[in-house]
This record gives sequence, C-alpha cells and structure tokens, in this order.
Amino acid sequence: MTPLVPEALDEVLGICRANAVDIADAFGRGWGGRCTLRIEAAAPESLAGIAGGGLAIVFHAGSSAAVLAAPASSGLLPSWYAAPDATGKSKLGALAQELSMLLWPDALAIDRFETAAIGDLSAGLAAAERASDGPLIRFEVRRDDGVVGEALLVWPLAAVDRLHAAAIPPPAVQAAPSAPRPVRPAPSGLAALPGFSRSMLRVGVTVSVRLAHKRESIREIVELAPGALLKFDKSCEDLLHLCVGGCAIAEGEAVKVGEKFGFRVGAMLMPRERFVPVRGQRSLAS
Repeated sequence: MTPLVPEALDEVLGICRANAVDIADAFGRGWGGRCTLRIEAAAPESLAGIAGGGLAIVFHAGSSAAVLAAPASSGLLPSWYAAPDATGKSKLGALAQELSMLLWPDALAIDRFETAAIGDLSAGLAAAERASDGPLIRFEVRRDDGVVGEALLVWPLAAVDRLHAAAIPPPAVQAAPSAPRPVRPAPSGLAALPGFSRSMLRVGVTVSVRLAHKRESIREIVELAPGALLKFDKSCEDLLHLCVGGCAIAEGEAVKVGEKFGFRVGAMLMPRERFVPVRGQRSLAS
C-alpha cells in the first residue's frame, strides 16, 4: 500500500506517535534546543496557522509528495534557516533524512527529500495542488526554553515542484569596495569534473561501522562456539569508527532511528601519516 494517500492517516499518525521521542530529538538537533511533542490529526482550519514564511521539508515517493511545513512565526526555526551556511545546510539535510525514516512506514521508500525556505507557506501549498481531502497531522513542539510552536505534515501534493516557486531566493552577494586581483574561477558542481572523475564517483565501496578489533590465535578462533564471549580492550564509552574499504574515515556514535541502527558522524579522520627514512648514498673513499 502507498501511504501517501488520504486513507493512510491512521497508519501514519500511529507511526508518528510511536516515534515521537526520536522525532523530537531530530527537531532539537536540526533547529536547536530540547523538545517534546504532542501529535494529533488536524482539521483543514489548521492551515491558517502556517500563514507567512517558513521552512518546508519535502518528501518524494514516486509521483506523490508530502510536506512538513514549519512557520517562522512559531519561533522554532533558527535565525539562519532562510540562508544557511554549509553547517546549516548539513543540519537541515540531516533533519530531513531522519524524518524520512521516522514519519513513514518502513515499506515506503522515500525517493528523495529536500528542504526549502518558503516566502508564503499557504500560497506555496495551494500552488502545489494539495488534495482537498488531504489529511493533516499537527506537531505541537514545546522547547525547554518555553517556546511553543507547531508544524503541519500535509499530503498528498500533486504538483509539489510549484512549491519551489515560492522559495526565498538566496541573498545577493555584495561586491567588495576594491576590485580583487582576477582569479580563474574554480569549477563548481559535479558537472564541472572531468569525465574520468565523474565515472570514479559511481564506483561502489563497502561502508561499515567498526566497534572494536583484536588479534586472536588460530587455536582460539577454532575453539569459538555459541555462547563464547570475546572481550575487547576498548571502553564502551569510546567512539565508533566509520570505515570505507577497510580504512577508517570518520568517528562518531551509534544512534537509534526508529527501529533501525544509525551512525552519527562526529569528526572526520585525517589519513595516517607514514614516515619513510631517507638514506643518502654513501660516499666512496678515494
């Protein structure tokens, strides 16, 4: 069954309530502050509460789409949401990814997700052709600092691409007073890369999370049996390592995303330096 239909309200509402704590944690990481949630089905009149600008998190599933709309007037959004820097974009992207797994049934594969700052949420949803009988789920968000706001989950939208027409354009960059020395512009985007580089980006590699490792003798390995216990020197408080092709590239911690296991990157690891002694040629005695 495709959940992005009006008849799926009870199923989606049940999943959202079951994952309420994880959804609140995701909001806290993306928008800042610790949160608690109250989740309920809402009447169409609730759309009046999202007047004005705000943030839209869009979820695509085949030909249908859904939007989680959070108005700026709620006070929940960070001040930088309309023009995020690289760190802000990463936070919003991570929030959208987490919500794509927490709001919908496991059987549904969300094709893609994205975020956009919208100048007028009501007008944007109307342009996106929201179904007249489309359900609404209201998230009442209470932050520890006393701020109380709401976000609405709306589906299905038949023309969600029109929502982006209401997006807030990025601020123009003002020219510096003094003209800098002309510099050759750097290529931007993957399309600017040479063909062989783009081909290399499509190569599949094994990604794994390493808890701990140790060396054992062949005798000890042969003697392993169900119920055997392996003890590692690593503390349970130590960070885990994300490995690509057997090489550790990042460290972080395990997180629970719904009923699934996830890994939150805390820091990237630099490649290990290797020093090779250089010996000069011996001079021959005359």
